[in-house]
Amino acid sequence: MTASSETVSSPTPPLDTKPMSKPLGTSGMRLRVVLWLLWMAALTLSFVGFATASLDTFRPISADEVSILAVSSKLAQQGVLGSDLYSGYFNADQHFFINLPAQHVWQALVFRVAGTGIAQARWVSIFFVVVLLWTVGWLAWRWYDLPTALVATFLLLLWRSDLVAFYPGLPVLGVARSARYD
Repeated sequence: MTASSETVSSPTPPLDTKPMSKPLGTSGMRLRVVLWLLWMAALTLSFVGFATASLDTFRPISADEVSILAVSSKLAQQGVLGSDLYSGYFNADQHFFINLPAQHVWQALVFRVAGTGIAQARWVSIFFVVVLLWTVGWLAWRWYDLPTALVATFLLLLWRSDLVAFYPGLPVLGVARSARYD
């Protein structure tokens, strides 16, 4: 071949836009949906069962919970986002914006429905752990696959990380059993 001759190249194949795995039939997809829903329901029920056992007495009430409850209680009873505990501190008894008000609003809604108390305040945290569990499970399943979603949700609830230092039980359970925003 001479330098002036044309080189023949093979045509490039079209880009494949199909997913790597074979598509599931409707019965296979339904089975996966049912399996995921059963798994999530079992995890949710077991978590809520463990988290709500003696909710008003275990964990001991902390000073942070009491100050948060004071704001939520005043919001539920008087409609004022403030705390009498902070009276004279930059007008925080009428306008409490030391932290974000979302936790106070949710607790105040629960207080209006179920009454004021430490157990009622802790239900808000338990509810949002359940929301987190379902969100993680759905996103892991959507972005990856069903086994990843099952493992991710299992680890979220049962992995003993150091999220809550020196807590004797599961970290997510410890976070859910406190009426705190952190």
